[in-house]
Amino acid sequence: MNVGSGRHKSNGTLRTGQEIDRKVCSVCPSSFVVTTSGEIIYTIPHEHNIYKTTQAMTVKLKHTYPYSPSGLCLAISGGFYVTLHKEKSDGKIVRYFNEDCKDWLELTCYRERKSLLKMPTKITENGNKDVWVIDAVSASVFAINSVGKFKFEFKGSEKNFEPVGICTDCRHNVLISDFRNKLIDILADDGQLLSSIKLERLGISRPMGLCITKDGELCVGQGNGWMHFIRFSQ
Repeated sequence: MNVGSGRHKSNGTLRTGQEIDRKVCSVCPSSFVVTTSGEIIYTIPHEHNIYKTTQAMTVKLKHTYPYSPSGLCLAISGGFYVTLHKEKSDGKIVRYFNEDCKDWLELTCYRERKSLLKMPTKITENGNKDVWVIDAVSASVFAINSVGKFKFEFKGSEKNFEPVGICTDCRHNVLISDFRNKLIDILADDGQLLSSIKLERLGISRPMGLCITKDGELCVGQGNGWMHFIRFSQ
């Protein structure tokens, strides 16, 4: 695997981005997604609300009490997924089929009649329509199919696994940031570990959010406010 990285640019030079727009939230969102029409959907867990911001206004899409919404991802066939958790209760995933949240499907993940989701956080949908979700309590990543059937669990390539961010690439591989071990694990869509990227040598010590850019670069957000772009090939 060839890896190159830089703060704000993959060739090792600093790139200063130009602000083209700004949306102000009353508090910091837990997660957000940008729809194909340019609208922003985001979650505020302590308010138990999911919001949508357009050019003209911000509207409340859904009040999820007593559950707190956290992670978001767009669904390939339309709508979006959201993770929800509740104190002293099992967590769950809800698929909203459209942005008005009127039609939805609730996904619960069970293995041997026991719920696997306690505090689901970040979530992504792979190209084969499997859903991958991070659970903060078990420090695991679970893969389920589109109706919630458990497929497999990933516990990290090293001890003390602390999954924080997750995304997929065009090959249907799944990339997971391990905050504590300062690395990114890359898995095939069947759960097989393909490789790991050690991040400290790239100047990344607090890997958190992940996404793949249109150019195929891996964007890694750090807890210190920096974004790093990594170009890698397998």
